[in-house]
Amino acid sequence: MSGTYGMTILIDWGTETLRWSAEDESFSMPNLAVSVSNRQKVCAVGNEAATLLQEHPEFHALVPPRGILFADTEAIIAQLHEIRRQTVREKPWWKRLLLPRIFAAVPLGTTEFEAHGFSRILKQEGRSVILMEAPTAAAAGCGYRPEEGTPFAILDLGAGFTQFAVLRSGVVLSSGVLRRGGRDLDAALKRYCRKQSDADPSIAEVREAKTIWNRHDSLRIGSLQLEKSELRKLWTPHWEQVAQMIEETLNDPVLHREVAERGVTMVGGLSQMPGFGEFLSERLGMRFQTANNPSGAVLHGLEKLLPELSSKVWQHRR
Repeated sequence: MSGTYGMTILIDWGTETLRWSAEDESFSMPNLAVSVSNRQKVCAVGNEAATLLQEHPEFHALVPPRGILFADTEAIIAQLHEIRRQTVREKPWWKRLLLPRIFAAVPLGTTEFEAHGFSRILKQEGRSVILMEAPTAAAAGCGYRPEEGTPFAILDLGAGFTQFAVLRSGVVLSSGVLRRGGRDLDAALKRYCRKQSDADPSIAEVREAKTIWNRHDSLRIGSLQLEKSELRKLWTPHWEQVAQMIEETLNDPVLHREVAERGVTMVGGLSQMPGFGEFLSERLGMRFQTANNPSGAVLHGLEKLLPELSSKVWQHRR
């Protein structure tokens, strides 16, 4: 959708990956920026930054700290420049000149201070900005319709945030958030490997371990052979934290019963981790199912919700 305001760019600003779309085209890149040192300007973002880090490990990676929506303003501005550059590079000249409207998803529990600061940064590359909490967008992306009378429960398992929300008639009835996610599991496995054998597995090895850990009785990570039972013991504390957060969110017996009848839809990269959904189902006595497109659910939801918002005044708002 463009019109007199130019393009509209929809952004799922994930801790690990930035996904965005405009006019039926979708894009993605790592949520990553690099500088030569931590006191110098950003020299690359996205895929170029990832390549530079591989070739020059002495470079400084600028990634969001644990549980923080954004920390380095310059890095976000550089990423926004790249998002806009990729989006408009083959568009007509007038679309390249006009600032786009920006509709972005942010984590549950984003404070007013964080939302205001993030909006001000986005406004440097956008004519107007709307922020929406990610689980609401994800629910729309999974087919939830506000006219439904029954509650819809969504669990967004991301790299930096774990978000749970129950919606009815388009309104969030109850929600909970942990400012931790897949990156914390990566860090836990790396710490365990270093403790066991001074091995330091790569991020790629760690992430592969999360996806195949239950296929065999043991798994080799670098030079270390780990039993499946060891890995499950390593994952379980995080899984249990998620279960407790969901329990606290569903403390109303009626709401708990209604959610249990329909089940919980899981989205986000960690929703595809083997054993996680089964653990939650057994622990909480309700069905947990992974969405058809778990990594793209938030962005798809923003696309579905855009027509509803296009007739409204675009402004700073959550």
